[in-house]
Amino acid sequence: RRDFAAAESWYHRSLEIEEKLGDEHGAASTYHQLGIVAQERRDFAAAESWYHRSLEIEEKLGDEHSATMTYHQLGMVAEERRDFAAAESWYRRSLEIKEKLGNEHGAAITYHQLGMVAQERRDFPAAETWYRRSLPIWEKLGDEHGAASTCGQLGILAELQGRFEDSGTWLIKSILAFRLTHDQQGVEQGMRNFLILYRRAPEPLFPRLRAMWEDAGLGAFPEDQVPPATVADGGSNSQAEGDPHGQHDRPTE
Repeated sequence: RRDFAAAESWYHRSLEIEEKLGDEHGAASTYHQLGIVAQERRDFAAAESWYHRSLEIEEKLGDEHSATMTYHQLGMVAEERRDFAAAESWYRRSLEIKEKLGNEHGAAITYHQLGMVAQERRDFPAAETWYRRSLPIWEKLGDEHGAASTCGQLGILAELQGRFEDSGTWLIKSILAFRLTHDQQGVEQGMRNFLILYRRAPEPLFPRLRAMWEDAGLGAFPEDQVPPATVADGGSNSQAEGDPHGQHDRPTE
C-alpha cells in the first residue's frame, strides 16, 4: 500500500519489544526494514543509519545471509546519492558472500547493479561484462523479469556506443520478456528506449530497425504512434546526465 508512515509506526512498536527482550536478531531485521522505509521515502541519511545499526548486529552474530542483503541496500543508497565508488564497494562486499554461499539469484542481482554503476561511470566495457555475468543466471533460473531488465540495460548500453542493431536486438528481447511477465511499465519503457534508438540511428538503418520490430510481432511501430515531444524528457529515471533513456526496473532481492 506504500503507507510508509504506518509501516514505520508498526516497525517501531516491534522494535520497542525486541530491544526490551534483548532480541538482537529481531532488532537487526527491524532496523533493516526501517532502512528500506526511509530509502523508499528518499531519506537516504536515515536509511544509511538504520542499515548500519542492522549491519553491526548481523556482523556481530555472524549472520552472513542478512549482512549480504544489508551490504546490497547500502550499495543502492550510495548509488542513489551518486557516490559510485562507495556503491561499488558495498556491492562487492555483498557479492563476495553471495558467491561464497552459492546464492546465484542474489549474485545475479548484484552483477546487474555493478553493471549499472559502471554504466553511470561511462565505463561501458565493464558494464557489459557485469550484465553478461548476470544474464546467463536469469536464463538458467527461468527468471524472465530479471532477464528482461538486464537485456534492456544491454540495449541502452549498445545504443550509447553506437551499436544500433545490437541495441535493437537487446531492446526487443527485453520488451518480449516484459510481456511474458505482464509488466506493462517495463514494456512501455522498452518501447520508449527503442524509439530513442531509432531516432538516433543513421537513416540507412531505419528499414532494418523497422523490420526487426515487425518480425518480433510487436504491433504498430513506436515512431508511428508517439509524437517526438513525448520522448525527449528523461524524467527522474534518466541515466547519466545527457542521456534520456529510462532505466529498467532493478531486479530485487
